[in-house]
Order: sequence, then C-alpha cells, then structure tokens
Amino acid sequence: MTVKLNPERALKLKTACLENLEATTPLIRDVARLLGLMTSSFPGVMCGALHYRVLEMEKACALKRNKGNFDRPMTLSSIQSCKPWKP
Repeated sequence: MTVKLNPERALKLKTACLENLEATTPLIRDVARLLGLMTSSFPGVMCGALHYRVLEMEKACALKRNKGNFDRPMTLSSIQSCKPWKP
C-alpha cells in the first residue's frame, strides 16, 4: 500500500510554497499557514518533517519580536526549507 498526497492537496501545498517564495516579506500568518499545510502532509510526503523546523523557529522568533501579531511581515532566511516542497 502506498500513501501519498492527493493531487488537490499537493497543488495547495505547492501554491502556498510558491507564494511564500515569491513574497519578499510574507506575513507571519502566511508562513504559519504554510507550516500547517506542511505538517498536515507529513503522512504522504517522505522526509517532509526534515524540512520545516528552521522555518518554524523563524516564525516563532518573528512572533516574539512582534509581540504575537500574526499580521506583521517577516523575513525568510530559511528559504531553502521551502525548496524541497517545490517540484
């Protein structure tokens, strides 16, 4: 039995990755949404858990700097974390 993402979920994840890669300073909310999509796809993506932790830590630091405001922009120095999710 093979477990994999269905095409709709794969497209949703790919689109979210591309949006965050193309944005110069994405909102913390958008990065959190991307992280949620990444986390929910772990059962269907081999080694998926290896590529999100740095991005998660950056989001946490950005939230701390902005006193919990998800609507503030953040910089992505861990842009490499999104690349394995991009075909």
